[in-house]
Amino acid sequence: MPTRKARTKKPKELEFHPRSTRILSNNLLFLTKLGQVQIKTMTLGQKIRELRENAGLKQRELAYQLGIGEGFLSKVENDQKPLKRDDLSKLSKLFKTPIDELDSLWLANKVYSIVRDEESALTALKVAEEQLKYKNFKNA
Repeated sequence: MPTRKARTKKPKELEFHPRSTRILSNNLLFLTKLGQVQIKTMTLGQKIRELRENAGLKQRELAYQLGIGEGFLSKVENDQKPLKRDDLSKLSKLFKTPIDELDSLWLANKVYSIVRDEESALTALKVAEEQLKYKNFKNA
């Protein structure tokens, strides 16, 4: 009995309608914008966790290098406890990360802890931003 060759179907190439392509590119742009916002809204704890994980360190290893307890580091990474500002320079050197980035996140966490329960927090922050801009303009 002759053997029959198995037919393999050639996969169809995907074709997109021009309108679908435009919608897809708009959605990708939207996702990019969301990604950028997400990066900017990262907390110090999230940044520390990201740096630690990217370096392949365990919490206990980083805690030892910072001279703090593992449980305390866990709370820092979960934004339940503040890290001392002095520890930022250790983190900067250890992970070769700009101190300005860490300092900004540290300060943002401090400001947030002060205003988080205030009804007029956003208004107050906008006023503070304008005051900072005025001060910088005046000193320039």
